[in-house]
Amino acid sequence: MPQNAVANLIFLLAGTPVALSQASLAEMFVVLGIALMGFGFGRLSKTQVSLLQHRRLLTVAVALTLGVIFLVMAPSAFRFYIDTNLQVLSGLSITTLIHAAIGLPAVITGVIYVFGDLPVDKKKWMHAAAALWIAALTIGVVVFLQSAALI
Repeated sequence: MPQNAVANLIFLLAGTPVALSQASLAEMFVVLGIALMGFGFGRLSKTQVSLLQHRRLLTVAVALTLGVIFLVMAPSAFRFYIDTNLQVLSGLSITTLIHAAIGLPAVITGVIYVFGDLPVDKKKWMHAAAALWIAALTIGVVVFLQSAALI
């Protein structure tokens, strides 16, 4: 692979392109829609079919989220935190760290649930995971707005 081609890979760019950031934000809103539909199936589930729909929808939401995390969020955070001029106590840095602290358990829980390892008290833990997921998504929007200097 030529050196120029390697330099053009998404995870090696010096900064996340605006179009890529906007696309990942749009995808996360799609994930929110899918998750809300999945939450609805989970909440209203009275049959095995609706529980299966719930699981399928949330599996898609987790998969899409992992794609955005690995292709956009993690590389952006890496580039942000290796900057020698970084101000760790800046608003963007603190919001990013809060987003990661809430998002990491939400994603880990989602991945565990996707692979079928469900806790004994499913409802309580799934409600907690849903709350973490929505909080992480909301704070992620704030991170995006801060990084685009819109707030």
